[in-house]
Amino acid sequence: MRRRWFVLIMTLTASLFATGVRLQAQQTFSGKTKPVADCFALSIKTEKDTFRLKEPIEVAAILRNVTDLACKIPLEIPLVFSMTVKDQNGRDVPRTKAFQDALKAGPEKKIDYPIPARLDFETGEIINNYFSMETPGVYSVTFSKDFYQPGTGRIAKITSNTIKVKVSDLVYPRSTPDCFTLFARPEKETVKLGEPIRVIGILQNRVDEPCAAPWMSGRNDYSMTVKNESGADVPKIERKQNPVNFGGSSSYSVIPAQKSEENIFLLNENFKFDAPGEYSITLVRKVYLYPTTNSYQLTSNTVKVKVIQ
Repeated sequence: MRRRWFVLIMTLTASLFATGVRLQAQQTFSGKTKPVADCFALSIKTEKDTFRLKEPIEVAAILRNVTDLACKIPLEIPLVFSMTVKDQNGRDVPRTKAFQDALKAGPEKKIDYPIPARLDFETGEIINNYFSMETPGVYSVTFSKDFYQPGTGRIAKITSNTIKVKVSDLVYPRSTPDCFTLFARPEKETVKLGEPIRVIGILQNRVDEPCAAPWMSGRNDYSMTVKNESGADVPKIERKQNPVNFGGSSSYSVIPAQKSEENIFLLNENFKFDAPGEYSITLVRKVYLYPTTNSYQLTSNTVKVKVIQ
């Protein structure tokens, strides 16, 4: 059965690479080897060929030992492979500043690792962390790997196939009014007077791709209306609050396709539940149209909570 090693290169932060590496323990070999130039075949692929602007473009690189003998691969972590990205006019795409800084710093670690016969070494690289793919269009991607030929002083290069990825003019993640539905659910339908009254707000992504929501779980973008059984508004508890302005283009969280984000609200902190009765509660959430400061509102279903003596 084919086994694989995975090297996971995590998303860049503003100024550095965070890298996780997992390799299988070394095995004992017979000592027979082949020249490294004859050992490996390199290929690359993506799960899809069209991406939105700013969407992570992950390319899987598979380096296969095509021989029946062990071969050593020189690993330089975190930059395992060389990458070339060209735009649709054949021009080299500029490197990101973080990538340039990483190249100046050099590899964090260099090791020669033996790959058993007929096995793969696989990595996943998010190439727009390395190259400024900020313009819609079609990009060509090629990976390569240099191998030093022992005893010769020469360098052999292995080059992958070239793949094309299209970057559309739609910004990732999706942020359109059809993205979300808002539900409300009481933690308890009946509580005693003075007990905490909690309502869960569920922001459900209802489309088949990730959607953007404001950072901090959007808690400060929620408001609610609470009415008693006569239909009158329940008085609010007045507090001094510092204004919070998220500004839709700043931070956001990404809710995966068909997944949800939940927030729990303690209503006693903001409303005076000072008498028994049945109360109606509705949540409202402001959702920004990332990356702009425009927004729209979602209104939940109305839930009822009975307060008893």
